[in-house]
Amino acid sequence: MSKLNDLGQDISRLSEIARIMSKHGFAPNMPRMLWPLKRSGHHQKSEHSAAIRFTFMLEELGPTFIKIGQLLSTRSDLLPADFIHALSRLQDNVPPFPFADAQSQVESSLKKSLSELFAFFDETPLASASMAQVHVARLHDGSDVVVKILRPGVKQQIERDSSMLMMVAQLLEWLIEEASEYQAVDLAEEFLNALSTEMNFHAEAHNLQMFLECNKHRQHIKVPTYYPDFSSAEVLTMERIYGKRILDLKNEDKKYNERLIESLLDVAFEHVFIDGLFHADPHPGNVLITPDHKIAFIDFGLIGHVARDHQDRLMSILLALSLKDPDTLARQLIHLGRPSARVPIHQFRDGLRHLLDRYSGLSLSSIQAGSIMADMMELSLQYKIHLPREFALLTKASLALEGIVRQLHPDLNVSKQLAKKAESLLIERFDPRNFRAAGAKTALQLATLAQDLPAQINQTLADLERGEIRVSILSKDLAQLDRTLRGMALAIFSSLSATALIAGGFYMIQQNNGKLGLISTIAFICAFILFLGTTVWSLIGGNMPKVSIHRWAKKNKTWRGFGKS
Repeated sequence: MSKLNDLGQDISRLSEIARIMSKHGFAPNMPRMLWPLKRSGHHQKSEHSAAIRFTFMLEELGPTFIKIGQLLSTRSDLLPADFIHALSRLQDNVPPFPFADAQSQVESSLKKSLSELFAFFDETPLASASMAQVHVARLHDGSDVVVKILRPGVKQQIERDSSMLMMVAQLLEWLIEEASEYQAVDLAEEFLNALSTEMNFHAEAHNLQMFLECNKHRQHIKVPTYYPDFSSAEVLTMERIYGKRILDLKNEDKKYNERLIESLLDVAFEHVFIDGLFHADPHPGNVLITPDHKIAFIDFGLIGHVARDHQDRLMSILLALSLKDPDTLARQLIHLGRPSARVPIHQFRDGLRHLLDRYSGLSLSSIQAGSIMADMMELSLQYKIHLPREFALLTKASLALEGIVRQLHPDLNVSKQLAKKAESLLIERFDPRNFRAAGAKTALQLATLAQDLPAQINQTLADLERGEIRVSILSKDLAQLDRTLRGMALAIFSSLSATALIAGGFYMIQQNNGKLGLISTIAFICAFILFLGTTVWSLIGGNMPKVSIHRWAKKNKTWRGFGKS
């Protein structure tokens, strides 16, 4: 009975998803396709762009889809800028759950009563979201803390929606060309894994500890202390930071604000290019200024990592931007990313040249739409260059910092300042005096290769002598011939089965004195389905045709690109 109940819940949820998608103008005929006998109202026309309607749809679908939308807002390697902009505003503020549930969650997870754990615990939450809510508390030693508590039942809800999401991803990958190209199923698994990690506060605690460690030598940076004895997978306790939101300084001393912004950019640069660890969501609510004028970061659910080789490429990209060198910029982006098709480098370079000309000589206050990194990301996406997730996170962080800088120091040329720092850091890294460690590493790799190479050659020759080395040849013609032969075999099998069913149906009619019975009807229906399926399979050449959104968009005159109505 439980499996039947689960199936009923899945069908009900699928129906709800179809209705909400139709309501917001996505797949408006889906409810009618799923339930042809049930009348379904048409969706109302909306003046909003597709990006905004998509955001509204995710909000209505609930916590799982809101979180997926927030994760998508970090993936400018997958979506155009207008979708990223709309999704970045996605909020999941929901009514708080009762204090009794919060107390029960804390006590069951930490195995102690609330009074044993805390000297004071505020029953009114400081903030509430779909995944968790935050309460202010005080430890028995007098330390002021904030306690983040996982919302009860959220794991079960996300698990139910996860099966729906995987089913939708598989359907999209089967039917839509772009979904197959971007491996929708793998992306869905990635997002679901990210959701699973976010529901486990041990991951955020680990991020907090790493960020605290890499900033301990910076006296002007404040990172909250983590309290492991008062934390678990469902509860996260950390130091409460007192201070102003950074944008609350807008009307205060201008010179102080400018020095503060320059210091913030210096730290952000060092996080990426020296530490290789950066705060990926530094929006104004997550950056505070303490009473002793320190820059404090909070909320460590999203942290980016940059490997050393990617650091060097990113610095080269910054210098290429500063020098207006589209050729170097194009080659560095291609090497940094994973092109899914052959890139016409001359066209890509020309696109980057137009992009650089558009930003030439502009101060930050003169830029009206996005940042250079976001535009580079979108241009790379057009040429099917999939940049690493870290670059997408860095773009998101840059956009958030750009918003802060625009408010407090609008005349600052961020690209120029970062390019200067990149140039000095590259000179330092390529200083011959600093090659000692790199040279030792290279020598060790060459020595290992010299030791292993003879044995590998001998093994290869021995395998060749025994005939254990095979050469695989891929040919489109051979693949098509294989599909054709499989289609012929399927057609023959289906024809024979249909013939047997028809003969059996007529035999049952004869045995039933010429009357059409239930078994005969089923036999004829099955024969018709087999015949129809074989015919369709033959007409499409053994391949299920996929819809291409891009080709459809070019033909549809009312379409003006993704997210534009």
